[in-house]
Amino acid sequence: MQINKYKIITWILVNFFALTSIWWADWVDVEANLPSGTYDKILKIELIPTDSRAKTFYSFNPDGWPNDALLYTWAIILKSSTPLVFFSFINTQIESKIKINNYVLNYPNTINLTTDATFSNWKISNLFLKNNDSKDIDISFWELRKNWNIYTIPDNTVLNPGQTMDVSNAFNSTGTITLFSPNSESKDFVNVVEKIEPKTETINIPVKKITPKKSEINEVVQENKSTETAPVKVEEPKKEEVPAPVITEQTSPETQNANVENAINEVSNSAPQEEIKPTENLWDNLKISLNWAKNDGNQIFIMMLIVIVTLAWVWIQIVIRRKKV
Repeated sequence: MQINKYKIITWILVNFFALTSIWWADWVDVEANLPSGTYDKILKIELIPTDSRAKTFYSFNPDGWPNDALLYTWAIILKSSTPLVFFSFINTQIESKIKINNYVLNYPNTINLTTDATFSNWKISNLFLKNNDSKDIDISFWELRKNWNIYTIPDNTVLNPGQTMDVSNAFNSTGTITLFSPNSESKDFVNVVEKIEPKTETINIPVKKITPKKSEINEVVQENKSTETAPVKVEEPKKEEVPAPVITEQTSPETQNANVENAINEVSNSAPQEEIKPTENLWDNLKISLNWAKNDGNQIFIMMLIVIVTLAWVWIQIVIRRKKV
């Protein structure tokens, strides 16, 4: 019976130390500053153990091993929906339970870009972010992207209902600018085009400089002097009379005819001669021929010659047409 008492005492002590170790292990605990739930902004998760000596570890994989967990040193920034696994321990005998929180991030669609943005003088104007919601929205770490360029909204940026934020300095070129939420979900976009301002063009018409000749200048000066000294009288041109040949009793008929011809030639030479230009028109040739006839005085002979030329031309045209047929 004495031996049985020792066995009982030993069993009680072993169970006491076992229960004590379990109680000390449960004494260390850790909590997250934000509980599980659905949020519309980025989350800054802080893990707070009950003992300052404890080390805290976290992971995003519920099926992972504790050895794969990361050491918690600073607030965890969550930009997208994810589970969060975390625990704390002091030693193998004093450690907390493994906990899991589920966070769902659903960013609103009420943050929009203004549509009247323009590009001029190598900069963008009137590019704003606007909160079209009825509540305050935290847009920290939202992004504006254009090709490979990214502009991130600073932390702790909150827009009140109807409030706008100027982001014109984010880029300095034309193109499509897209707004992304922190989880890389496209929310809005705007196409920035170059502003074309109307330009006033000055048309320079070349002016031809005309330099008057000295003779023309002298004539103008003389005319001005004459107009200043005396009124100008316009006289009608007088017709030149052909002097009649003087016929005496001693002149023979041949001499008389020669004198008449000389007088006619003098008048024709003194009269201004019209310049005859060659032309291919038949009627122009007829007119020129008539002028020649007037000057020479042989009208009858010229008319007969014109009629003969006309008939010959008509006959030639008829023969040519018959050959073509």
